[in-house]
Amino acid sequence: MNLIYETADSGQPLIRIDEPEFSALLSFRGAQLIQFTAKSSNREMFWTQSDQKVTSGLPVRGGLPIVFPWFGPSGKDGFPQHGFARNLAWDLVENSKNSLTFELRSSAMTWPIWPCQFILRLTYSFSATGVDVSAVISNTSDNSFDAEFLLHPYFAVSELDGVTVSSLNEIGYFDKL
Repeated sequence: MNLIYETADSGQPLIRIDEPEFSALLSFRGAQLIQFTAKSSNREMFWTQSDQKVTSGLPVRGGLPIVFPWFGPSGKDGFPQHGFARNLAWDLVENSKNSLTFELRSSAMTWPIWPCQFILRLTYSFSATGVDVSAVISNTSDNSFDAEFLLHPYFAVSELDGVTVSSLNEIGYFDKL
């Protein structure tokens, strides 16, 4: 897969992918998928705020943000909403045919906020029809910890009233809207 390394106006490093079947834009900060288009439909999969720019220190509002190790407020003053994973620079550790794997490790940046030793690996697998995302959280210490991990997608839809979610009839959920 041919990766094009770019820099946002803020200096944040980005990866652009332009393959015959799809195009994508990712940020090293938060390992966030910002844009994905399957060229057969020529339709952007994710919404991104139109005036949103990749700025230093702030997550992009839109795309596919990563939430780890907690969702929502932490309950502690000064701790970031939705954890720290979306605010930190990740390492690109693997580039194979149509997939990228990013890694975030516990460090001097994470320890004061969440004193746990971990490795979080996130793999994006791209195709002509979409993108699959897998995550593996490894505890690298002898101590146990609780963590929350989720993808927070901003799907692009033409009309909100036409959106339905199926298969939730047996599952409890909260509709924030």
